[in-house]
Amino acid sequence: MNNKKHILTLGLVTISIFSIVFLCIFILGELQEAKDKVAVYEAFSAAYEELSDPQKDITKIFEVYNEDAYCHSGDLIIYDFDMISDKYVDVIRDVPIKYSITCEPDKKSTNIRLSVNDNALNSSLHLDSYIDESDIVFGVDEFYDGYFMIPNENIRENYNQSLLYNLFGDILALVPNSASINLYGDERENQPVFSEFLKNYQLDGTLLKFFDDISVKKTDVQKDFFVGDTYITTTAYNIVLSKSLVDDVLEVFAEYLGIDRNELPKAGKIKLICYISADNRLRGIETDIPIEYEGETYPANLLVSFKDNDSILKQILCEVSTDDIPDIANYDIKVLINNSFSGEVHKCTIIGALYKPQSSRLFEIQMNRDLVNNGFNTDIAVNIDGLSGRINYNCQALSEDEAIMKPQEYHNIYELNLWEILNIYSSADWSFIN
Repeated sequence: MNNKKHILTLGLVTISIFSIVFLCIFILGELQEAKDKVAVYEAFSAAYEELSDPQKDITKIFEVYNEDAYCHSGDLIIYDFDMISDKYVDVIRDVPIKYSITCEPDKKSTNIRLSVNDNALNSSLHLDSYIDESDIVFGVDEFYDGYFMIPNENIRENYNQSLLYNLFGDILALVPNSASINLYGDERENQPVFSEFLKNYQLDGTLLKFFDDISVKKTDVQKDFFVGDTYITTTAYNIVLSKSLVDDVLEVFAEYLGIDRNELPKAGKIKLICYISADNRLRGIETDIPIEYEGETYPANLLVSFKDNDSILKQILCEVSTDDIPDIANYDIKVLINNSFSGEVHKCTIIGALYKPQSSRLFEIQMNRDLVNNGFNTDIAVNIDGLSGRINYNCQALSEDEAIMKPQEYHNIYELNLWEILNIYSSADWSFIN
């Protein structure tokens, strides 16, 4: 279990550092300072120019969530979830689940459809539910031919005043009296794509002010990178981002995510080694990642290299390795990212593999992004000890005629009398719960 937690910790820390590193690529692209920073400026400017292209910014996929109506859909299956033991997860283990979630944020309405098919038990379950500010309407085809409704306000208080309370008791004891389901919050905020978000900081001069605490020093260290079909020699530059600068960067990142700054890692000084070739192209970035283990901090190494000669995004290799951590196996993990932009489609493949202490493929992600209509499709396969499964996820904008249709006929559960309850009970099919 310690090994599993270590992999998760390593992954979370790596993602955080990787995000900061790429945010620094955007910021360093605006760097215009002394002569000793010219080479770094030119290398990062070329990277910034490509990364700031909205068509190549993968966060542009989130624009679909700004539409008046959009739908999440797909299917998933869990093979192994021993990493988190839960009786509810055990119920759906090895059971294919199809889902469709239609959202209309301005109307604060949602339609959720779930289809569960257990071939081993030769049984299926289809849930259809509609949630808006006033009502929660739901139905299960295998149970009853019709829909039920409860008001979406004061859920427990309304239940306690109904006949059902006398029949079933206080089964909602843990639900607050004034509880309701609000899936959208009070106000809708449309977040721009990351490259567009940073342009605001670029225009008001904030990015340039970040660089008072950056130091750049050219070294005599050289490193060869395999780029395209040949090796390219690079020179190492030591770059230090002060604690105050990292904190400013994290503030920007938190603002973009719409979260509190305290939800991100604490700020600390970051030392980077940037590898730049003779033609002033950025070929690699290296840094140490702190790993916490039993109260002690140990270093892990992160090396990001750009494998294509013409594009920084086309092929990216991320390598994470640990060493000298006592009592546990050390790790060597590689993540390969391939991007292609052809016509109206952006294709992205991400493959993660473990090379030490043993060899195995950890995960594979394949995404197709529609550059015209903003929709996208993603296939994710995970094969980690204690966590394995597959999920397909689609998100597409919907037209007006595809929007949510709320059922017009349903039983208001809280207004049922005893005769109606008995009639529903006798006509329902209870075998679906066996």
